[in-house]
Amino acid sequence: MSKNVEIKLIVDASSLYAMKDPTQKEVENACKLEDNNNGNSPNGTIDDFTSQVYLDKEVKWKGKTKDNGYSIAIDCITYEPKTKDPNDEDFFDETVINGSGGKNGEVNAKVKNNKKLIGKIDVYSINFSSHNHDSSSYSFHIDPKLLGNS
Repeated sequence: MSKNVEIKLIVDASSLYAMKDPTQKEVENACKLEDNNNGNSPNGTIDDFTSQVYLDKEVKWKGKTKDNGYSIAIDCITYEPKTKDPNDEDFFDETVINGSGGKNGEVNAKVKNNKKLIGKIDVYSINFSSHNHDSSSYSFHIDPKLLGNS
């Protein structure tokens, strides 16, 4: 049954914030993804985490942290084509979907109603920022996947 999907990025903000110039691997290790549609990562890595999304339904990305004094904002979602394949299709109408802004920004987008997307994998970037109590912030990204369903 098709439904709207909510994807949560959960960040260990205090440890990520404390790192000086973290590597991409350190950023990924400080992050966890979950969704309301049995998303998973077969090998446990964040870049293999795949959320099943549905044609013509909404996807919402939210950032969370359990660390007091910190917040996570989803700044934008960016389409990342794996190849220069002319048949490769973005799941959304925009290649960059901007967030709502602020320290707790979220991103909402509607999956295209295109049957070519069924069974396809879409690699994309979640661009997010970690904010602390003194209003400073750092920006990061991770690159999970979407799987199209009807």
